[in-house]
Amino acid sequence: MEPTEYAGDRQERREREMDELARLVVRAGEHRLDPASAANAEFHEWLARDARAGQRSGERRATEARAERFARRMQALVLARQLGVTAAPGDPVVHESRNDGAVREGLVPWPELGVAAGVGRELWDEPCERWIELPRALATGHKYVALTVRGSSMEPALHAGDVVLVNVGATVRRDSIVVARRPEEGYVVKAVGRLSRRAIELRSLNPEFATFSIPRENALIVGTVVMRWCAHQ
Repeated sequence: MEPTEYAGDRQERREREMDELARLVVRAGEHRLDPASAANAEFHEWLARDARAGQRSGERRATEARAERFARRMQALVLARQLGVTAAPGDPVVHESRNDGAVREGLVPWPELGVAAGVGRELWDEPCERWIELPRALATGHKYVALTVRGSSMEPALHAGDVVLVNVGATVRRDSIVVARRPEEGYVVKAVGRLSRRAIELRSLNPEFATFSIPRENALIVGTVVMRWCAHQ
């Protein structure tokens, strides 16, 4: 007798399949597909009309809702990749801190401090009881730290609860995502806008949040976000 698959399990499986499909589409689109092609657009529109014609109204609404969620995930994946952030496969592999305090090679600290929190505290002084395995796709020889996103200012590329992997270092380039420290306020994750010799413009992707600048000082830059584990689904 096969085990029963509950509705919640089926929904979770469909959501994971949708995420994987979105990643595959983005990857394929970067190399082969031409979404601007009129011929491709006409074919896909015909295919969609044909599929909708065979559905009842309730099925059509469910399909449209899934298509909208898929489109949002596609938008998030494309935007994040444009800003240099890749989507990590699966969930982070987490290890608990060892009692002897030793750090194994290939493990990245994941302190409790969230990116948008930490007023009056230094990131490196935070206790760390969790460590994440460094994905094989990333280069060794760099220093990394994992942080949890708080708030909605970086939607749709990053969501509250996402875990981001930060390549620690003061080098900053435009159109990337960095973790920085606002003097007297705390740590934030933002996209880099204009750069000058004296200032770094930091902007949110969510238009409800204002753009601001910080002094261009190495001490205020934690590093650049290079990967994310998305938890919003």
